[in-house]
Amino acid sequence: MHNAAKWKTIVERMVWRMEGKGNIGKAHAGYDAGRKRYRSADEQITLTRYLQQYAQKEIESQIP
Repeated sequence: MHNAAKWKTIVERMVWRMEGKGNIGKAHAGYDAGRKRYRSADEQITLTRYLQQYAQKEIESQIP
């Protein structure tokens, strides 16, 4: 749903939320109990590159 340029910021925000810093924070602390709630820097880079590679392409306008 996003073009390649947007994915880096989106992944950073997703990880930030997974770390419990978003608006749901501690309210869902037990939801992921026992799971790793964050990703390493290498995992974030790999995920970002994957999402950028398969990102939506913008359609060129046909309107003059």
